[in-house]
Amino acid sequence: MEKGKATSIKKYFIANTVQAVLVVPAIILFWWFLFVMCINVGIILPADTSSNEARAAMQELQELDRFEIGTSNIHYDYILFEPNGSVQKSSMSDNETAELADKYPVSEKNYTSADYVHFSDGSYCLFIWNHHSFIADLHGVQADGVLIVAMLVTILIFFAVFIRRISRQFYREIGLIEDATKTITARNIETEIVPSSTILEFKNALNAMEEMRVALNDSLKEQWALQQRRKNEIAALAHDLRTPVTAINGNAELLLEEELLPHQREYAKDILTSGEQTKQYLKLLEQVSEFDFVHEDLVLINIDTLLNEVLGVTSAAAALKGVRIEVENKTQKIIIGYPLVLSRALTNVLDNAVRFTPEGGCIELSVSGNSGQTAFSISDSGRGFSKGALRHASEMFWKEDELSVSEKHYGLGIAIASRAAEAHRGFLTLENTEKGGRVSITITDGHSGALSQ
Repeated sequence: MEKGKATSIKKYFIANTVQAVLVVPAIILFWWFLFVMCINVGIILPADTSSNEARAAMQELQELDRFEIGTSNIHYDYILFEPNGSVQKSSMSDNETAELADKYPVSEKNYTSADYVHFSDGSYCLFIWNHHSFIADLHGVQADGVLIVAMLVTILIFFAVFIRRISRQFYREIGLIEDATKTITARNIETEIVPSSTILEFKNALNAMEEMRVALNDSLKEQWALQQRRKNEIAALAHDLRTPVTAINGNAELLLEEELLPHQREYAKDILTSGEQTKQYLKLLEQVSEFDFVHEDLVLINIDTLLNEVLGVTSAAAALKGVRIEVENKTQKIIIGYPLVLSRALTNVLDNAVRFTPEGGCIELSVSGNSGQTAFSISDSGRGFSKGALRHASEMFWKEDELSVSEKHYGLGIAIASRAAEAHRGFLTLENTEKGGRVSITITDGHSGALSQ
């Protein structure tokens, strides 16, 4: 496992916040330094340029003792008054002239952005300037305004990049958790979960998930080994019992060939019948023990061919009861799956349907598909499933009490069909219809999982 250092979420956010707080003043200092450099090289005119230009013009007019400015300078504006106070000339519009004349009356002194020049003939002139810096080659463009806009834009760009970087890093960290969760969900428990997160809480979560993966892997291996031993024991027991049961059946058949009293013949028939039932039971036990050990490759399966094989096995039993089997294939397609497992599952379900359908009844076998799934539905016209059967019929060896003696029912057919559906990453459903019961086996096309080991 990775031994790299990790930081807590709290420290992570504190560090990034401090970084952001330090970067903002650095941006401001950078633009201020650039601003000063531009002033030094003459690209930007300093803020006192306007006042200097205005006062120089005022000094010149004062020495001339008359007004001789034809147009306004870019650094200042003026208003020339007659001795009686009326406006003689102005560099501004009438509205601006009236507003500034009211703002800077001649009776007051010590204005910071304006001043008066008085002439000997009684006329006087008001000069107005500002304290903004200007870009030298762009008359009227205030450099300090450009400076503020540049600072704000740079800060916004920084925060956009900063937040994007934080988000991407968090998405990466969360992605590690998501990938680990998907690994466990997909039962890919052989793949090690490496706690490569740089955030302590996420790294601890990944460590915990790795410990859970290891524990789950060990538990499943132990469970699989136990199941394998149990199935081997069942298979061995069934095999050992086959020989004495065969001997019992053979002896019962020999007895039936002898001259027996009526009640003795009945006893011999009962022995033979029970022996045959026992052989069938042992056959099913072997089927159960071998089912999860069937190693088939995923192959292309023609649904019509599959249905014909299943009907070939069950049609004889159906014919003896006069039961019709109606088949409807709505897909007409090729699927990928385990043919023997799927055939056995459908055969078991169809055998059950024949057993519970009354004489002269009808069984409907339909196949439909959508969204990558194929559903095999078998509906009979029997009595349907009881509440207990709907809950437990897919469990191994489950059967209702009233069937234990009167019918050859071992509680394995539906359970095996359910296992087959799970092997194909699907599921089995039981339900009652208006006519009887329905069993549906839904499989996922082309995505079948490996059978249990």
